[in-house]
Amino acid sequence: MQLNLAECFFQKAEQQPDHPLMLDQEIEDKTSYAEFREEVQLLAKKLKNAGVNRGNNIGVHYQSGRDYIAFVYAIWNCGACVTPLPFELTIPEKQQIFKYIHMDAVISSADFLDQLTGSIQPDTLALTDQAVFAKVDADCEAPPQLAKINAAFIRFTSGTTGDAKGVVLSHESIYELHRLCHVLGHRKLYEFKA
Repeated sequence: MQLNLAECFFQKAEQQPDHPLMLDQEIEDKTSYAEFREEVQLLAKKLKNAGVNRGNNIGVHYQSGRDYIAFVYAIWNCGACVTPLPFELTIPEKQQIFKYIHMDAVISSADFLDQLTGSIQPDTLALTDQAVFAKVDADCEAPPQLAKINAAFIRFTSGTTGDAKGVVLSHESIYELHRLCHVLGHRKLYEFKA
């Protein structure tokens, strides 16, 4: 069975359901692991009902924060991959992503959905009060070898040559990077205290 970061999170939530996961000072929100797991599972159910499944690639056009994180984990729970569509990109830059990276659908802030016009189908599904799900009129096909990678993210970058590139990060590579940072972080802390 392939590693899935959503499943890793669910296991952690099972171990410490009441432990605070997020602390938001601005709105005095203390979300527990169990509460966030329920939120992610509800979103994943909505996405699965909308047709999201293993091997799909879903764009996320949403501001950073709690909801963004929940969307990412819900997409992973469906077995799909995430392609971020950063707000700070211009509309032509966003259109370029659609041209080079195959996406099956997009989750977007309803207020900014018009920035994706021409790439998405007109029918949308409300996921939350502020987020909608829309299928994409894909300009390209996904490479057949992508399914073997167990992709978690496809990050779009201009690279050093100026040519557009999609950089694929697998669940395994993100997990190993996190594990390495955790180990190095403890070592640095130990070295600092010594």
